[in-house]
Amino acid sequence: MNFLQLLPEYGAAQATSAAAAPASPAPWSLRLQDLQLADWHVHVRDRVPATDVALTVDFDARLRNLDSTPGASVDLETTLGLSTGGTLRASGELSVLPALDTSLEVRVDDLALPVLQAYLEPLAAIRLEQGRFALAGNLRSSPGNVFYQGSVGLRDLRIDDALQDEEVFRLGELALQGVSLEVAQQTSVSITDLQLLEPYARIEIAADGSTNLGALLPAPSAVAEPVDNAGAAVVGAGSAPLPALEIARIRIEQASADFSDVSLPLPFAVLMTGLNGEISAMSTRSSEPARVRLEGHKAQKDAEFAAKAGSRAPGGPGG
Repeated sequence: MNFLQLLPEYGAAQATSAAAAPASPAPWSLRLQDLQLADWHVHVRDRVPATDVALTVDFDARLRNLDSTPGASVDLETTLGLSTGGTLRASGELSVLPALDTSLEVRVDDLALPVLQAYLEPLAAIRLEQGRFALAGNLRSSPGNVFYQGSVGLRDLRIDDALQDEEVFRLGELALQGVSLEVAQQTSVSITDLQLLEPYARIEIAADGSTNLGALLPAPSAVAEPVDNAGAAVVGAGSAPLPALEIARIRIEQASADFSDVSLPLPFAVLMTGLNGEISAMSTRSSEPARVRLEGHKAQKDAEFAAKAGSRAPGGPGG
């Protein structure tokens, strides 16, 4: 980071400090009743991605009862605005010493997502054309544990296929209500209601069975996995467990999809529109299958169809 260039060499500073400091220095302390930072601006440039990412952060902050005593809590109020679009607000208590411990009410409004494009390029051949992120809830953190409870939203999302230069996915709105996220030894996510409004996807299966979505991903690594003496792949003992996921209900409104498959003896293409329905009771902790009810239209025949009511267990075939 460029601002570290302003600091003296660590070794030189350590030597100077050792020569000037008394044998047993008294511990330092800091107490401020009220500290306010108004109309501050920070210019950030990340040169790690292939394309530089630059933005300006405008922020106001107020810290009350600031105390360096270990375990002391500080009252925080802060607002950050990003030049790329979006605001972040946080208020509550935090403790810095001996370790970071927070209890905050947080809110994110209209955080523009295209700024993430440079970080996505090594992962997939896509362009994040538009999208805005929001959340509102309570955030608590302590060493080794982060817990969030509230709502999460995403709207006006559009992703283009960078290889064919056309839209591959869009989403009018994603609304998650009753979200409980815990990041600890095992990550768990619980959602009471997930609503998808006007999602669209383009799915193409080529003659060789490959798909347009698979073409967007980088080729698998050529590095082989370690094998034991019997030739079986060895799974790393330190692998983290998969997150536990529970969704009480998924609602889908006005979904559509362009689907084509030319790998079949009789190739076909269809535009499905007006897809509505629900998927309920999905959980990775249960073998109970999810209940599915979907209805929509096939544009090629302009005839209504109803997906057969059925069920699917999370992680099962096609899941």
